[in-house]
Amino acid sequence: MSMKIVQNLFKKKVQEDLELPARRYGAKPELTSKQKMELSKAFGVFDPRGSGLVDPRSFLLSVQALGYEPKITEIDEIIAKGTSRAYNETIDFKDYYNLMSAKMTEDDKKEDILIAFKMFSSPETGVVTIDNLVEIAAELKEDISLEKLQEMIQFADKKGDGTVTYPEFAEMMERPELE
Repeated sequence: MSMKIVQNLFKKKVQEDLELPARRYGAKPELTSKQKMELSKAFGVFDPRGSGLVDPRSFLLSVQALGYEPKITEIDEIIAKGTSRAYNETIDFKDYYNLMSAKMTEDDKKEDILIAFKMFSSPETGVVTIDNLVEIAAELKEDISLEKLQEMIQFADKKGDGTVTYPEFAEMMERPELE
């Protein structure tokens, strides 16, 4: 029960303060038109003939052109996870798009979690406390008992110190039961 309360507080706080689209917090995230255009342009630079195919080296360069600096092992993992082709073969635009959109939406999710943590935490301490949750619940006019708010802290607090650090918050928000 407290997990759903955390999720609902998170959604309400983030959506009210940032007006982020709800699709990020339930439905599968999608790329913006700008991100789609960036992917298409980056792929096109390394596919000048318009064949719809790039080799692994060009794939790496196009990923770097988008601002990512992956290690070769990460590229191997990305390719192995997202294509049925061997590493020495070509990558088509569909596989490229699927691989890169997954990477880009994953980065967006991490950024959203960091933004949410900053909203919930105190700038002075850099952690989420029961006082922060009480303040947010009041601000959102949510009638949540102190006991439920304490459960929320305990749910995420791995060290048992009564506070939630960023790593603890991020781990909690990435738990499958919250998605």
